[in-house]
Amino acid sequence: MTPSTTIRRLLFSLIVLAVVLACRAPAPSVTPTAPAAKASPTPSWSTSQVTVQPRATTPSHGSSQENAGQKESHLDPATRQAIFQTLWETVDQHYVDPKFNGVNWKKVRKTYEAKVKQASSDEAFHELMREMVGELGDRHSAYYTPQEAWAAFKLSRGHKGQAGLGISLLPLPEEQAALVQWAIPGNAAANAGIRSGDLILAVDGQPLCCDAHGNLFESLLLDQAGSQATLTVQTDGQAPRQVVVTRQPLLLQQVVEGDRLPEGIAYVSIHTFLKSHLVDDFDPIWREVSAGASHGAILDLRTNGGGFKFEAVDILGYFLPEGEYGYFQSREYDAPLLIHDRSRDVNGSQHMPLAILVDEGTSSIAEVFALALQEAGRARVFGRPSNGNVEITRRYDLPAGAAALIAVERYISARGENIEGRGVTPDVLIDQRWRDVLSPQEDQALQAAREWLKSH
Repeated sequence: MTPSTTIRRLLFSLIVLAVVLACRAPAPSVTPTAPAAKASPTPSWSTSQVTVQPRATTPSHGSSQENAGQKESHLDPATRQAIFQTLWETVDQHYVDPKFNGVNWKKVRKTYEAKVKQASSDEAFHELMREMVGELGDRHSAYYTPQEAWAAFKLSRGHKGQAGLGISLLPLPEEQAALVQWAIPGNAAANAGIRSGDLILAVDGQPLCCDAHGNLFESLLLDQAGSQATLTVQTDGQAPRQVVVTRQPLLLQQVVEGDRLPEGIAYVSIHTFLKSHLVDDFDPIWREVSAGASHGAILDLRTNGGGFKFEAVDILGYFLPEGEYGYFQSREYDAPLLIHDRSRDVNGSQHMPLAILVDEGTSSIAEVFALALQEAGRARVFGRPSNGNVEITRRYDLPAGAAALIAVERYISARGENIEGRGVTPDVLIDQRWRDVLSPQEDQALQAAREWLKSH
């Protein structure tokens, strides 16, 4: 995708890194009453890390060790009522849209309260809770049974030593596979020879893709550091093969790469904003490739799945003057996206023409980054529409070990646009998937951006 052979990275909304999450309190014990749901700390900008939708059915694809940690137990009527009441109140108090996307939430309570009393089994009850949250029509908010919650959030419940494969994956339900978008150098998958563009069909003989929501069974990838997983991997044009990978903690090294194109164009690829002090990676590369860049710069955000808001703002400051560029909206506050003391001009960065590359894998704060520059008239956007995933979810622990992810914050642009579900619309639409690009010369979005910059 770039003239550099190492820039086939590209990160999306389901980051399956060896996630290093802060330890949080364990789920509350079963109680017949309905205390307020306990909110875990607000996750960073990247639904990829935390917002994994629950599986459509109760059976787990996780390991026996995982299932032993949280066995499904029978829920008595009082516990079911407590889960229902706490879940309803959590949405009522914290959901990002006070109008609940046009749904009469009080009527929903009456409807489902009667259904809960008639539920014939725990599975029927859990399905009702999924349906109730589904009334919002929100693809981020979701209900988790106790077993699902254990599998999805075990890393954040104090289970230290968990590790993964160091890859970012894109679910391909139509192919029943997961596409490797970036095998992070120095990490488990890359060390085992897995490369961007490979398909992972199964883990330890169990399908990795996909549940009824089109999501991966991520818990298959996570286990204790040093444990092994046997992946069924297929490289384009070859037969599937078995690859044994030893899980290890995530090692995030260089996540920004750059090059100077022959036309006098700076090219910078930002794989992810999920790294603290990201500007320390970006700054030296930017200074090197932008010095004397007479025809501007290309910022490649394709399949950048997001990350930390402040890291993105730090880099936005290279290209935008001080000011307010939209805001983050919740039920409790509106927080402006401010470029203040972070604004700086390095090698003419505040004024040079900019082209931004996006695709359906550009997600979360990476979309905010691209949209802010586009609306400010600082950049022209090339590629495919981005993911349209600009809500932040928060996990709320419910009685009996159940949990819910509820959308609590969203980005509203400077022009008042909410791109949730729509994404950033490119100024120049290039209908080519990055995985179909075999060389920089075949990268239509890159070539279109280069031609546009050369004319400026």
